[in-house]
Amino acid sequence: MLYTEISRRYVPTPLMNYVRVVINGESWGVYVNAQQFNTDFLRDSFKETRGARWKVPGNRFGGAALAYLGNDVAAYRGRYEIRSRDNEESWRALIEFTRVLNDTPADKLEAALRPILNIDGALRFLAVEMALVNSDGYWARASDFNLYRDPSGRFHVIPHDVNEAFGAERRSPQTDPLSAIDDTKPLRAKLLAVPALRERYLGYVREIAQKWLDWNALLPILEPAHRLIAPEVEVDTRKLYDWAGFKAGIAAADNPLKTFIDARRAYLLSYQAR
Repeated sequence: MLYTEISRRYVPTPLMNYVRVVINGESWGVYVNAQQFNTDFLRDSFKETRGARWKVPGNRFGGAALAYLGNDVAAYRGRYEIRSRDNEESWRALIEFTRVLNDTPADKLEAALRPILNIDGALRFLAVEMALVNSDGYWARASDFNLYRDPSGRFHVIPHDVNEAFGAERRSPQTDPLSAIDDTKPLRAKLLAVPALRERYLGYVREIAQKWLDWNALLPILEPAHRLIAPEVEVDTRKLYDWAGFKAGIAAADNPLKTFIDARRAYLLSYQAR
């Protein structure tokens, strides 16, 4: 939820809320309810319902990293799940996007990508992922994200699964915003190899740290959500984490979330690219 609140300031992001699940009259507790990546989302976020949509499911081996896999559509079908009309033209556009991204020299890449990729949106997407240390997204696993090709032919990269942010996977608050830049994740490797794009990306990372990794800014977002679900969480016998840990999430002291956010902010605001 907190990730979503920050992310939607920078890139179209599915909305989330809480739902209380009851099965046969028995409460199963509070769950996060995520907006579907469908035409309703497109209408809300892009004022449009047409275009091609792909979901990139979770994959620890990064099989859908936007690598160029040749011209055979079959090589992409196993990695990208098309959620709109399945037609040859959409797949050919995806293949061409990956080819341009992977095979264009750095000094020509921005001009080549401009007609087919929302470059600034992609940089913002990458910056949010890294600033908030999302360990279940593109930079870590090259999976769990969505792609949308709008009617003008431009691709947009959209967050999907963000439950492993803020150190949830024991990532360090000192994770370098330029870490994991290698050829297995070409959206990062290729875009950030262009000096002007790398500087813009780092500017977004710093802006997020300055504006949003500030406990005084985040607590007014956290407290209403905490109050809303606290009664259900307290009595939930199926919850994955204990009640003490839930209460600690908004505490002024001995709060692991606050400790991580404070440390992350301090690191990013003092960061100097090597």
